[in-house]
Amino acid sequence: MKLLIENWKKYLMEKDTRTSCKVLIKNPEGKIFVVRITGVDMWDIPGGHSHPGEDFADAAKREVKEETNLDIDNLQKIGEFDTKVHYADRHIFFTTSNYSGDISLQMNEVDEFKWVNPDEISNMKVSGEIPRALSFDRKEGDV
Repeated sequence: MKLLIENWKKYLMEKDTRTSCKVLIKNPEGKIFVVRITGVDMWDIPGGHSHPGEDFADAAKREVKEETNLDIDNLQKIGEFDTKVHYADRHIFFTTSNYSGDISLQMNEVDEFKWVNPDEISNMKVSGEIPRALSFDRKEGDV
């Protein structure tokens, strides 16, 4: 238990736990890239916490690379929201269709991936991040 607490403290010191940066990755067919969270039967979009002082788009790129081995570019910010009742105080969402690389999952964080049509999301067990990102993306496309 002591080691678990020490590792958690180290994690908190290395991360800016207040800001989560997530990426809605879309392929040419309009499908979105989702990952299943390891140990939880739930799908999410890739991303994670920024490091102190790190640019949020850079944090999103780094987290996607760490979790999936995909290189992403040309990120467009589509929205953000603040909350104190979730794993982060601030959530920033990006989208891109510019990705490359061979997918190799960081199994301790995500253990499966798939490309899904946005209309399939309602039939899946997903985090609240996916519908929120899709909502932001629709609003951005309407501008």
